[in-house]
Amino acid sequence: MRLAGWCRNHGPKSLFLTAWITVNVIVFWRTYLHFKYEPKYFYIHEMLGPWLCISRGTAAVLNLNCGVVLLPMCRSLTTVLRCSWSRLSRRSMRMILDHAKGFHIVCGTTIVLVSLVHFLGHMFNAANFSKHYNAIYTGVNAASYQDQDPLLILLGCIPGVTGFIMLAVLCVMTTASFYAVRSGCYDIFWYTHRLFIVFYLLLLIHAIRGVLKQQTNLQSHTPGCHYNNQSVPWPEPEHGDRDTIVCDTEPYFSTIGAESWLWVGTPLLIYLCDTAYRWCKCRQPVTVVHVREHPSDCIELQLKKEGFSAKPGQYILLHCPEISSFEWHPYTVTSFPRAHKATFGIHIRTRGDWAGRLKNYLQRNQTDSYSLPLRNTDPLLYQHRLFVDGPFGGPSEDILRYRVSVLIAGGIGVTPFTAFLDWLRFQGSKVLKKIDRIYLIWLCREAQSFLWFADLLCDIHNKLWELGHVHIFEIRLHITSNTSVQSVLGDSYPLLSKSVIPGRPDWTGVLRDIASCHRRTDIGVFCCGPKQLSRCVERVCQEGWQHGAQFYCHHESF
Repeated sequence: MRLAGWCRNHGPKSLFLTAWITVNVIVFWRTYLHFKYEPKYFYIHEMLGPWLCISRGTAAVLNLNCGVVLLPMCRSLTTVLRCSWSRLSRRSMRMILDHAKGFHIVCGTTIVLVSLVHFLGHMFNAANFSKHYNAIYTGVNAASYQDQDPLLILLGCIPGVTGFIMLAVLCVMTTASFYAVRSGCYDIFWYTHRLFIVFYLLLLIHAIRGVLKQQTNLQSHTPGCHYNNQSVPWPEPEHGDRDTIVCDTEPYFSTIGAESWLWVGTPLLIYLCDTAYRWCKCRQPVTVVHVREHPSDCIELQLKKEGFSAKPGQYILLHCPEISSFEWHPYTVTSFPRAHKATFGIHIRTRGDWAGRLKNYLQRNQTDSYSLPLRNTDPLLYQHRLFVDGPFGGPSEDILRYRVSVLIAGGIGVTPFTAFLDWLRFQGSKVLKKIDRIYLIWLCREAQSFLWFADLLCDIHNKLWELGHVHIFEIRLHITSNTSVQSVLGDSYPLLSKSVIPGRPDWTGVLRDIASCHRRTDIGVFCCGPKQLSRCVERVCQEGWQHGAQFYCHHESF
């Protein structure tokens, strides 16, 4: 049963990853054999040995991954695919799209590791060029003379110089991508990742004038035929036929043609088109209509943009050029434009560097203090320059695909679910009849955080009560500190006061109770919050359940 749960939640992702690893192995092995047995590479293989095959095999894998690594970051493309595949598959392909960022990391890690092997292979190639200098056919050599310093061979050619620079760029990008750096200073991660532009420019230049040579006159010179007059072993039979030996001329050589653009060209073009499309959509500034400050370092922005529309669970990228010329940060859309309201809303936790500076900017306060109240005296428009890119799809779009959904949030991670609830309160009975039950389980360290969406939760409860569907929505609020709930919620929100439970939930017990209430039902579990919370919930969802209920776990990852 536990295996079945693992296959249900990790099967599509694991199958896709296995297929991708298989493709990489096949690409490497076919390239390895090609350079080992193809006759035109006989003389270069004679000098370099297996390191020729290893360096070319890893180059093919690098080209493949350098192309594909861009595709998961094409946010418009993945959003379109998510909408398209909704008609073809209920879960599997969309669950793979949920892990697009993870696939980007897999490709990036592959690039780093294979680059090290590729670099090592060319170090041995340079050493073999120096040691096995061909004095008979000098056209095949990369070295100028025997026993030349291998480092000089590498630094004396375009592939060597660009290779060293690309390796240095990868080291910087990889170091800044570690979680400790990203969480401590996201700016460092963001700016160093822009070095991918330099990396791709160097990649296209890297193989323009290669040092590896191939024979071009196979019809007039059988590879290895000069050995007939020398008492040395005949080459491998794959390199030639003993019965058709031709030795009319000396072998002629040319550099092996560049292939990087063949692998990288199409994905790079798709990425550039995706980026250009997004740039055209986001270049119009949005209007800040209203700013509201919430407790526990949270602000709510009501924004207006011509033609903007979004679905529950989607997110935007927010940009403020007065703070940073290049940074875009993701935020879930928490309210949507409607017939009577043209604005949409986002909630921002202002404890980060960029978010803190944004709060200062909205206050029009240039000091480092965030203590001044925000200007919500409601002049019609705030004159601030903000830009919005999106919206883009997320896992929470699939909530309505399950008749029973469990929405688990940690802190500000509740925003994808409140967006769905905000949309739901304006729907009629036709939509509500598709829902058997929605469980909202929200964990916060401070009781004041519940005030972010206290009005919304009470409104949706009252609306469902009026429509006779109050039974479909259950709220469970967990406070993980010793904060007094009564002093915060008090008599203003009696519904929420009764829903507060001290301490963290026992996830096994919680899901077991839900499974017993919904026997033989597919239940969607949507989680947004700290990684520790997501991993714990995902692990519990894999357990076997006695009542035939099946839990499908989705978690947000921007």
